[in-house]
Amino acid sequence: MKKIISVIFIMAMLIGMTSPVFAAAKDTKAPTITKTSPVDKATDIMLESEIVVRFSENIKKGKAIDSISIKSVLGKTIAYTYEINNNLLVITPKSKLAYSTDYTIIIPAGVVKDSAGNNLKKDYTFNFITEEDPKAKSNLTTEGITYHIGLEATFQGEFTPIMQSYLVEYLKMLGIEAKITELTKVK
Repeated sequence: MKKIISVIFIMAMLIGMTSPVFAAAKDTKAPTITKTSPVDKATDIMLESEIVVRFSENIKKGKAIDSISIKSVLGKTIAYTYEINNNLLVITPKSKLAYSTDYTIIIPAGVVKDSAGNNLKKDYTFNFITEEDPKAKSNLTTEGITYHIGLEATFQGEFTPIMQSYLVEYLKMLGIEAKITELTKVK
């Protein structure tokens, strides 16, 4: 008799556990992108940087995983490898990026999915600009004055003695040691 009661009790428990009261809620929420590194519109990014995309939940590869796009402003496509680690998609360019170049990254819909099979729903696009070549000499022009930034500075324009001293003081405020070594009259 005890065995019959035990079997009936176990069967009742099993039936009760499969009822809607005990059923787990189905995951219908798609993963979303919460952060990127570099961030959108970042500048001065190192040429060897990995691109990291953080999602709202753990992910695995989706059907569009090979459709990620890394393109320079001139349209050059950059080959890449990728790795998924929990909620991170780490994209590594196969070649070194170019100096002072604007890159656009497109993470297409369906690139990843969560454990319930929910795909990333929308494309996500962000940009960044790589660092300047440290060997290149910057040459900036502003309002008719040419600045050659390097070990020496050459300024072209008409400067009164008062303007010359203001310029030297301004450069000193910026942390640039400045002095006038030669004045040349421009013809």
